[in-house]
Amino acid sequence: MGIRVQTAPVQRAIGRSMQLESVSNSLLPDVDDCACYFSVCMAVILVVDDYKDLLPSLSDALTTEGWRVLAAPSASAALRTARSIGVDVVLTDLLMPDQDGQSLENAFRNEAVLKDIPFVFMTGAVRQVREMRASRVLVKPFTIAEAVAMLKSCVLSDEREWVD
Repeated sequence: MGIRVQTAPVQRAIGRSMQLESVSNSLLPDVDDCACYFSVCMAVILVVDDYKDLLPSLSDALTTEGWRVLAAPSASAALRTARSIGVDVVLTDLLMPDQDGQSLENAFRNEAVLKDIPFVFMTGAVRQVREMRASRVLVKPFTIAEAVAMLKSCVLSDEREWVD
């Protein structure tokens, strides 16, 4: 007996999980044991940071909290990932060597498929936060609880049309 999927977000989650499985089976739990998995699945978060120590620990912490996480060490890698897999929210460092977080957001805004993806910026540069027009900023150091709350607000306030 199959699972009948009735809502657009759940249908998109099913389609995306098939894409993610082709990238890495370790990104998704085994759904054979839980027929209800897709009704409670979380959004895909793209974490972008050039700091080699922060990226894996933040990704692991968010995964432990129940999020599906993709990690990118640079803005260019983030753009490639978002184009090929699709993401629901981008959590990015503001200051990176190849392209800063605001430039990455601008690149997303210039592409029809990516333009509506919400961004959350991470930074330790408090002075730059004041100059930013961004409404979602996590000032380093932040807790995982703060990051999760910010990401949930992005997903729950997301009024975008779901496209498979």
